Amino acid sequence: MKRFLMVLTLALAALLPAPAQAHDVKDPVCRMTVDSDTAKWKHKLGNKSYYFCSKQCQTSFAKTPAKYEKLAAQLERQDLHQYAVDFKSSGKPVAGQPVQLEFDIRYADTRKPVREFELIHERLLHLLMTTEDMSWFEHQHPVRGADGRFRLSWTFPRPGKYRLYADFTPSDGDNQVLPLTLMVGGGEGKTLPLTPDVKRVKQIGDLRFELKLQGEPLRMEKPLLLTYVIRDRNGRPVRDLQPFIGAMGHLLAISEDGKEVVHTHALQAVSQPAMPGQKEPFRVTPAMVSERGPAQSFKLTFPTGGLYKTWAQFGHSGKVYTVPFTFLVQDLWAKAAPKPAAAKPGATAGVQRATITIDGEYHPAAVTVTAGRPVELTFVRKEKSGCGDVVQFPTLGLKRTLKPGGTTVVAFTPRRSGPIPFTCGMKMYQGQVAVK
Repeated sequence: MKRFLMVLTLALAALLPAPAQAHDVKDPVCRMTVDSDTAKWKHKLGNKSYYFCSKQCQTSFAKTPAKYEKLAAQLERQDLHQYAVDFKSSGKPVAGQPVQLEFDIRYADTRKPVREFELIHERLLHLLMTTEDMSWFEHQHPVRGADGRFRLSWTFPRPGKYRLYADFTPSDGDNQVLPLTLMVGGGEGKTLPLTPDVKRVKQIGDLRFELKLQGEPLRMEKPLLLTYVIRDRNGRPVRDLQPFIGAMGHLLAISEDGKEVVHTHALQAVSQPAMPGQKEPFRVTPAMVSERGPAQSFKLTFPTGGLYKTWAQFGHSGKVYTVPFTFLVQDLWAKAAPKPAAAKPGATAGVQRATITIDGEYHPAAVTVTAGRPVELTFVRKEKSGCGDVVQFPTLGLKRTLKPGGTTVVAFTPRRSGPIPFTCGMKMYQGQVAVK
């Protein structure tokens, strides 16, 4: 009887339409990436379905569907404009003193100003700001003036180099996240090494955030599901989260070198269960996604390997809570790395080798190795000038001089797990060996 019921169930399942597998698609309004399997807001036009990150985007699409249908087709063909940001400050920025920042967004080819923007999560322009070591982070929103330029008055906490990212969506183009840099004076800036978090619990103000991951080990181009479970100081689940600029949760991820930026939002609904014979990388359950808490989940795909810092942002009791976590993401080569050949008598077995190029920074800036095995790092200095003429490992007591156009090998054997930072002589370039 049980066998008969099983066969009947499989037969019925074969007749039913299979649920869509979780996959990334573009919201045609804000042009941000959403998960079609968990998107709450949808619109069907003819035989094509469109998915949205918010009710606001769905409403905008419904008002002028022909406009966004055309833009969706352009997105698929990558037939869109290129943009640039002219950025300046009023005077020389000094730590602890307010400075006005001005952003003028233009077409990259004609240099004509961009006049129309999409209202994305209640703002025309999102400005992400970090110190170079990413120990400080801020998410602000410059205001557009009558002349079309965006302005923000801000006080930076300490001197040093800052990374700024202008996040906007022109009405006739794709979503843009354009990098900018700003030097802030007022003394000598201190930097902190970026190290992966071991514990996945953070106390931020009066709330406790516990992070759970699906998709480990972390690897580039592999989807990861991050679920934040939020409780108060007494351990009680928080069920009254508030939207923050149009979403129940924002997640920002930036690579250590600052070149890769991912901005995504909390998933809106529960994914459909897999049918017999189908597989999903993960499944979102009701316990992981709730309208007001205590759980909020994000789908995130790291575009490259190396160290990434993430910031999740939530609203509660009129405050914004920013929750940072740092991850070490394996590169694709880590999956297919060849096994070391058997060592000959007297030879060193299992040497771990990596090449690091120096050209205004270290690339890659993070290398993962295993404790107890020899390491050989080959530094290739491409720049002719700059502070990359020296590489030093403070915790190992190693220091090497690097010649322009030359290569230098630094060898050592790590005995225990943990980060081993390395820098240039002025500590402007920073890297790390992550020992597992």
